[in-house]
Amino acid sequence: MIGNKHFLPNCLLSTLLVLLLLATEITCFVRLFALNDQTYLTIMEEQNISARVQDSLTEYFTTQESTTSIPADVYLSTITDEEIHDAICANITNAFDYLFGRTDSLKTEMDFTELEQNVEQFFSDYAASIDYEKDETYDKKVKATISVAEKEILAQADVFKFQTLNQAGLFKTARRLIPYLDTATIGCVVLSILLCLILLLINRKAPRVLLYWYGCALTVSSVLPLIPLIYIKATDYFSAFVIKSARIYAAVTGSLNKLTNGMLLMFVISLVIGVILINVYAITAAASKKADQTNTEEPAE
Repeated sequence: MIGNKHFLPNCLLSTLLVLLLLATEITCFVRLFALNDQTYLTIMEEQNISARVQDSLTEYFTTQESTTSIPADVYLSTITDEEIHDAICANITNAFDYLFGRTDSLKTEMDFTELEQNVEQFFSDYAASIDYEKDETYDKKVKATISVAEKEILAQADVFKFQTLNQAGLFKTARRLIPYLDTATIGCVVLSILLCLILLLINRKAPRVLLYWYGCALTVSSVLPLIPLIYIKATDYFSAFVIKSARIYAAVTGSLNKLTNGMLLMFVISLVIGVILINVYAITAAASKKADQTNTEEPAE
């Protein structure tokens, strides 16, 4: 059946179907997985990023203590693991809300009321201990100290560097392009279905052969991306990245590995389905051929 008069159109249409299936899988993956805030919330939990941020803040304020003479505990006593965790989660959710137009601002927020009170109390106690009269310079110093501390905490909570990407203009560009991604995804799905229907129309008198052509298209469209994906996993490619910050390293490599694993799973499933279709065709074709031979060899009565 594969070598019948429809072989050439079947071959050409299946080749186009390979490209469309590949485009469909990639666009669906990007839209439903890579651009899903739940993916990055899961990465945050898997990589224990909130604890890494807390450790980084402890190191930062402890180091600053030697230059500012402000005890690290003035800041750290007001920042709990839960608050850091919630801030990172809110930052991730807000970033994707911004990308999809559900909000018009990209921001990271935390309640710094207690921190501000601690810093103000420290400066007030210190001023009293040296009989320093509070003036405009004093107020500016307090406000500047609070501002620097808050900016550092918010920057460290932004582990996926959304603000940096936004300042580079990437978020605004992505926000404009995402609607086109939806259109591209729908278009790829529709065109893939249309090609499948055309193949069905061409082979309407021998529908079983569709198992072969559909299977081939799925198999080839899966093998092509699986080659680099398997190489990445086999060599642990992303572990070679050099990033000084432990929290950023965990976020970046965790994200890349998560996305790689997701794509690997998707294409393996697609490959398995393709191989199954080809084998079902081979088995049914062999059974049909054997039945035809048996009928031919039966002696006439």
